[in-house]
Amino acid sequence: MKKVFLIGILVCGAIYVQGEEKVVVTRMSEAINSTEGSEYVPVISADGKTLLFCGRFREDSVGGEDIYISHWTEEGWGKAEPLYELCEKEKNEAPLALSADGTTMILFQDGMLCTATKTAEGWQKPVKMSDKINISPWQADAVLTSDGKAMLFAAKKQGDYEAIKSVNIFVSELDENGEWGEPIDLGPTINTNFTDRSPVLHPDMKTLYFSTDGRPTRGGLDVYMSTRLREDSWTEWSEPVSLGKEINTVGTDCWYKISTDGKLAYFAKEGKDYMYDLYTLPIPEHLRPEQVATISGKITDSEGKPVVTVLKWENLETHEQVGQSQTDPTDGSFFIVLPEGKNYGYYIDDENLFPIANNIDLREKSEAVQIENDIVVTSIEQMIEEEIPMPLNNLFFDTNEWALQPASINELERVVGILTDHPYKVEIGGHTDNVGSDAANMKLSEMRAKAVLAWLTEHGIDGSRLRAKGYGESKPITSNESEEGRRMNRRVEIRFVK
Repeated sequence: MKKVFLIGILVCGAIYVQGEEKVVVTRMSEAINSTEGSEYVPVISADGKTLLFCGRFREDSVGGEDIYISHWTEEGWGKAEPLYELCEKEKNEAPLALSADGTTMILFQDGMLCTATKTAEGWQKPVKMSDKINISPWQADAVLTSDGKAMLFAAKKQGDYEAIKSVNIFVSELDENGEWGEPIDLGPTINTNFTDRSPVLHPDMKTLYFSTDGRPTRGGLDVYMSTRLREDSWTEWSEPVSLGKEINTVGTDCWYKISTDGKLAYFAKEGKDYMYDLYTLPIPEHLRPEQVATISGKITDSEGKPVVTVLKWENLETHEQVGQSQTDPTDGSFFIVLPEGKNYGYYIDDENLFPIANNIDLREKSEAVQIENDIVVTSIEQMIEEEIPMPLNNLFFDTNEWALQPASINELERVVGILTDHPYKVEIGGHTDNVGSDAANMKLSEMRAKAVLAWLTEHGIDGSRLRAKGYGESKPITSNESEEGRRMNRRVEIRFVK
């Protein structure tokens, strides 16, 4: 890796006080830092359980600069080891970013950006990204947005508003074909005539941290923060503000990586003989990003085996697709980060599996939300052969009403697709909890099933294939003793009838 990639790792090593807030810089343990070697360029996974970094001159080095990995345990960080699949004796490798689902890595190699994909057999050989991304003799500092739809990076390429050579921050968006588009310059509110690099867009999709020497600094590069003003624009930002002396020092401050909860920063600090160690510091509350929600779990089949598939998430109010995550091919685990302020649905997107869905309403949330939800999937073939009823979890009704709310449309459209491809007869079953009289619940369940039937026939499904039936409270799938249990029992299911 070229020398320019090593610039900017010197960070504070003391305690700073601003008002009542103390910022304590802590050297990471010997499980991470070696005695003689050098550790830098930290990358923390979205779930906070995996740490990647670049190591050099360590006793266990493969050759040159290598990628190291450590996993969080009950006792703290486990011993870091080379990620052998991505380390070669004749090359310098450095990790830059890890997708929120943990299955894609962005790497730096000789000034170019590359990607590597995780499979059940391990990490595959890195592939150089296209010339749309590698737009100059040198680019680095790449990070992926939490929804996986955009990538920010730094490159030695100037915008039209600049007169001298500099390093600027760009963003590229992923198109419908999975290809990265032409990079967009973040514009003069962020970029200067000098060096602007090390972008980190927090999963709130609003808060940007970056390093610059084109603004007033305490020395070298300083870390600044800006807010994205519109979610549909990459060039409209608030005026950047310095993170202050509790973060910035008289040295060069760069490559901070912020945890998903916004509370902790990971970085490297220079020691003697230009060697580096990894450190952490708590982010002062006034400098933290907005809170986000995380959803995690495992996707397995009926026999408990992990399933490799894709989870997509959508805005239930606008019906727009807003991101996707792939399960870890080794164990079927998934991890999703969602900005707050919206009503989301997420579902399995796999032509062979029933698109089991769920939802999370974050419109009124202002605190961090953590949800664990294991998902058992059923193949459409098994659903047909065994006549297994599957719930339509993203259908919405007002209390004691049967008119479908607009947020139900995406779920209904998926059902239309399944029924179009599989022309069997279908029962639509309505179910309720045990609140209210038996008669009222029976009527409510039947009317909701009929409302779904009516929508499907209005959108192209032959009504002679469909029948609606209300079961009331007679077939609960869990206890009605809790609100969560009652919510699960209030459902509409579809079942193929051969």
